[in-house]
Amino acid sequence: MKAKKPITEIMKKFGEIGSETAEFVRPNEKQVAILFDLAMKGDLYSIVERLEEFEQADRNLAPFANKIKKLAKNFEEERICDLIEPYIRHYTDLI
Repeated sequence: MKAKKPITEIMKKFGEIGSETAEFVRPNEKQVAILFDLAMKGDLYSIVERLEEFEQADRNLAPFANKIKKLAKNFEEERICDLIEPYIRHYTDLI
C-alpha cells in the first residue's frame, strides 16, 4: 500500500503553505464535505457565505477561509477543489 503524504506536504506542493507559515487549522469533516460539494457545483457565492459562517464559529479557520474566499472571488473553482481534496482524502482514510 502506498504511504499517504501528510496534508501539510500536499499543501506545500500547491504553494498554500510556505515553510515560514503556520499550518491551516483543519476544517471538520462536515465543513469539508459542504465546501467540496459547493465547489464541484461551481457555487462560489455559497462557498463564500459558508466560509463566513465557519469562520464566525471558529476564528482559527480564518487563514483557510481567507485562502478559499480569495480563490472564490477570482472564480477559481478548480483550485478550490484542488485545495479541499486532500482534506476529503484525509477524512476518507480515517473511515
